[in-house]
Amino acid sequence: MEGKRKNRLFQHSTMAALVGGLFGGTTNFKDLMEHGDLGIGTLDHFDGELVITDGKAYQIREDGKAYEVRPEDTTPYAAVTFF
Repeated sequence: MEGKRKNRLFQHSTMAALVGGLFGGTTNFKDLMEHGDLGIGTLDHFDGELVITDGKAYQIREDGKAYEVRPEDTTPYAAVTFF
């Protein structure tokens, strides 16, 4: 379990950045998932909601379906932890 610390929340970017108009993805999911296996956030340019569970990232789109996120996809905001 090297690199996986308990009781730690990793937050990429801030809500203030989103409010300020920074909607473009600034980290990819390959890098983000090194910080947790459970979390929430959004995708590049608010293209759906982000749900991370059991170490897999999903994009929830307006059709209500969950689509697995690719490692090269990006996010402007996410919060993850190891559970």
